[in-house]
Amino acid sequence: MSTNNFKFDNVLIVTPDFNFYHDCECGNDCDGEADCTKKGDVDFNDFAYNEYVSDVQSQLEKIGFESCDKSDYDRNYSGKIIAKYEMYDTDGMIKWLEVVIRSGYYDGANIDYIIDGDFGIENEQNKKQIAHYQAMQNKFNRLVDKTEKILRKNCTEMLKVGQFSNGEAVYQLKK
Repeated sequence: MSTNNFKFDNVLIVTPDFNFYHDCECGNDCDGEADCTKKGDVDFNDFAYNEYVSDVQSQLEKIGFESCDKSDYDRNYSGKIIAKYEMYDTDGMIKWLEVVIRSGYYDGANIDYIIDGDFGIENEQNKKQIAHYQAMQNKFNRLVDKTEKILRKNCTEMLKVGQFSNGEAVYQLKK
């Protein structure tokens, strides 16, 4: 069974391509020549990728995130959590937002965010506690909106427009 190329929870935003595509230096077919690279070689530009991640992290730091370099373990879609924001309520409950870059299943990469945790309301009759919870949730929602804006500015947003019965998906640019 096949699978979608991208895994995302909230937004499907594809990162730039950091690959160098090049032909062999001699211009021949190069079949069997040991000292020549084959046509169609692809090299990953680590420098450009690291600069890109650093730039996104610095933009996120301006709105309160902490930069991090933590693995996001997934069997098919390995990734790297590049930034994290934590918010605590008065009862010690925590809610956090993590920005993750994941490799595509076949090629490319996408950037998304993960929300986890919850704020606790011990007494639903306590109007003061409910108002406090709603204020914290509103603040958190504004942060999510700012995060999406930064991610969209630095990437290309896509839409999943269809999925075949074998699991493969079709994507197009979001207009």
